[in-house]
Amino acid sequence: SLSTEGSKCLLSSEDSDSELTKGHDGHQYIREPLKLEEEIPYLLAPLLLAVTASGAGSTSDRGPSRCVITFVHNVRPVIQSGPMCGLVALSMASGLLHEGRVSPGSQPDALLDFAKANLLSKRGEMFSVEYMLRIAKSQLQCHGKVANADSIGLKTLLETLLENQAILLPYDADKNHSPCLENGHKAHWCLLVGFALVIRTDRCTFDPTYLLECCEANHTIPGHYKLQSNSTSREAFVRKLSSLSQDSSTYLLQSLFVFARHGKSRHLGLWRYGDLVTSNNNLFEVGPHRISGEYVIPEGDIVDGLCSKLLVLYMPKVMFI
Repeated sequence: SLSTEGSKCLLSSEDSDSELTKGHDGHQYIREPLKLEEEIPYLLAPLLLAVTASGAGSTSDRGPSRCVITFVHNVRPVIQSGPMCGLVALSMASGLLHEGRVSPGSQPDALLDFAKANLLSKRGEMFSVEYMLRIAKSQLQCHGKVANADSIGLKTLLETLLENQAILLPYDADKNHSPCLENGHKAHWCLLVGFALVIRTDRCTFDPTYLLECCEANHTIPGHYKLQSNSTSREAFVRKLSSLSQDSSTYLLQSLFVFARHGKSRHLGLWRYGDLVTSNNNLFEVGPHRISGEYVIPEGDIVDGLCSKLLVLYMPKVMFI
């Protein structure tokens, strides 16, 4: 079974109609951007409670005994209509790639029209990472590549997120949208928009203040440090990650949580990255409830189309994965 520590995402039933507005394309958008400073503390609560219990408020020559470093892009949520989780994730990715600007061609229904015209989908379903890449290159005017989540190291993953690149990943979604293992029957798409890095001095071999120098302490929440958003701090943070030993990098990757957006909730998800990858690796077959002929299923089923794959989108100037 997958870990539940820190894996939180409010159910879409919590999404009030008064907080949503329907766009010209028929999809629901949030009227005002969510205030991350209000939502993130709720999501971090399980981790921060553990931090407090371990004495995060106390400091020593090596800094806090346990802390959480976060970085999150404020990406506008879009609620899907029908089985369009992949296309909605692409639409949200467009906002990340283009710094909040979403072109008409990257609206969900425009993406659906392109997918249908090119026989990549019938109802908005996306059972192939390669199909997603083809749509993104045409409609989002970006570059991209398919990668294996298991092969991505800590530095590469975090550097990709810090440089406004979009990482889209298919996984099995549980009832609360967190990663689960259903053999691919609950396949869903999410967009990674940030990370929460848990550091414990009793389990790592480096001084955590080495990384915290790039961060700003949240004085109202003990143990929480926010990576500063300016490019100098981001670049310094990546350089420091690069200098860590392989053992330290492996430890931090195991302690990594990611913030995610998806089409079934206006709220951020916060899940252990290892759980997301494990779920991604179990996408073996389309669920039996998928009626034959109503969806475009790639040759080889989703084990070839989705399993152990993620999509990285980027503007021409930069690429890390």
